[in-house]
Amino acid sequence: MNMVLNDDGHTGIFHFDSLTPLPLWPGKITSKIKKNKVDIIMTNPPFGKKCVIDDKKILEHYHLSHKWEQGLDEKWVETKKVDESRTPDILFIERCLELLKPGGRIAIVLPDGILGNNGLEYVRQYILDNADIVAIIDCSVESFLPSTDTKTSLLVLKKKKAAGLPQTFDTFMAIAKTCGHDRRGKEIYKRDEDGECIIKDDFPVIDNDFEEITRRLIEYVKSRNIYN
Repeated sequence: MNMVLNDDGHTGIFHFDSLTPLPLWPGKITSKIKKNKVDIIMTNPPFGKKCVIDDKKILEHYHLSHKWEQGLDEKWVETKKVDESRTPDILFIERCLELLKPGGRIAIVLPDGILGNNGLEYVRQYILDNADIVAIIDCSVESFLPSTDTKTSLLVLKKKKAAGLPQTFDTFMAIAKTCGHDRRGKEIYKRDEDGECIIKDDFPVIDNDFEEITRRLIEYVKSRNIYN
């Protein structure tokens, strides 16, 4: 709404189901958003067992909606069989990486089950094959309360120039124990070093740490005249 009021939204904001197969996207959208062309994506996709995609016409277009089997080398291999349903968060991972250009970045909120459940190891393999993990930020359990109590993390990914290339830099990791409010959504406070009352929120501190590390990395890359 802010963009519309500032006359910068009538041609750049679209309301559409982005999990729809790309060939079915309207021309007014594909003229602006193209496969392998997007620089940055920031998204908080819907997740949860109550929210599933079971339309075969959609599922058949995604690698991650197929059944995967583990081979003798312990690598997961995609089969030709399409599963009956998928939660949209898994499909959004693939769709976002599909839209990103090589070197493009994505910040995506995902339930912790994708990062740790044994049955979703093939999803993690898909991520590692197609993207470098820039950062993993463990969100506090209150982050989306009182609406939902699903434990989540924020992933920052960088799309690889070619699938399977090894990652050449360390991953930034952090834990946010507080998010500025409690389970009921009520703001929580603490005293700073000067005794002033401020909101108790770890995310601004993590953001500053991440920004500082990124700045140092950029300086290092410039000093060595290299790019990654």
